Amino acid sequence: MNTPEILKHLRPIGGTTFQPVQPDEIAEIERLLAKKLPADYVAFITKYGHCGVDGDAIIGDLLVFFFYGGGSKIGSLLNAVKCYDGFAENGWLVIARDLLGNLFALYPDTGEIWFSAFTPQGPVNLELATSFTDFLSKIEVKPIE
Repeated sequence: MNTPEILKHLRPIGGTTFQPVQPDEIAEIERLLAKKLPADYVAFITKYGHCGVDGDAIIGDLLVFFFYGGGSKIGSLLNAVKCYDGFAENGWLVIARDLLGNLFALYPDTGEIWFSAFTPQGPVNLELATSFTDFLSKIEVKPIE
């Protein structure tokens, strides 16, 4: 399998080193969700964690601003589970967001990734990928103009 292009463009946020999610945080997230996280997603968060992208990370017409992970409070995956408790109560894990605060969420039962936008007309939900690996492979990175 080819390495998704986006992995070559990831960068740490708030320092010079990546902030991976620690095993105890993963255990707590899985406890709160009452679900086991998919292996491909665990591999990503334990290597990169909270990170951004050098360039615009585009999937369809959507822009991924940053991925939640370890470390800083604002980018902490565990804090995201607690903050977006309505998602967690329904078994969803918020994994990333766009510049407007809209969310990318993983459903651990199937591995699917969905986008959830908050609009004046109500929430809009779009299925983006069948797995986290599929999600990463669909992201195109373009230089920031």
